[in-house]
Amino acid sequence: MQRWDGESKIDVAVLVDIDGTLCSFPKAGHRELRPYAVDALRELSSVAHVMLWSMGGCDAGERILKRFPELVPYVSYVADKANVPLDLVRDAYSIDDGDVKGCAVNGNRVTVSSFKGGEDDGVLLEAARRIMDDIRRIVD
Repeated sequence: MQRWDGESKIDVAVLVDIDGTLCSFPKAGHRELRPYAVDALRELSSVAHVMLWSMGGCDAGERILKRFPELVPYVSYVADKANVPLDLVRDAYSIDDGDVKGCAVNGNRVTVSSFKGGEDDGVLLEAARRIMDDIRRIVD
């Protein structure tokens, strides 16, 4: 999927939260990428624009892409959560961390358990696949 200019209309986007979802929160300047993060974004980018979004703004997304360049081919856009041009997106999905066990779906929002580093249960990949299934149902 190509980079999105943030100005043209697009059909489908998946907004992926950074801290606690895609990677751990920074600890002493270090953070870990969630296992399966690259796989999840690769799969999602085959059916939708993948956007990284954060309360920390666009800079947070750009820092993550610089720190983890293996994500770059799969990310179309980075955004501040308060300023995402959702009016240009026909169908928007989001993946965000929360106080849940595993993976929970609420409309177009998928909540995954927070990642603090270390081992992972694969919930980000599970969330990505649930969204992909939904997108494919709409398209077919």
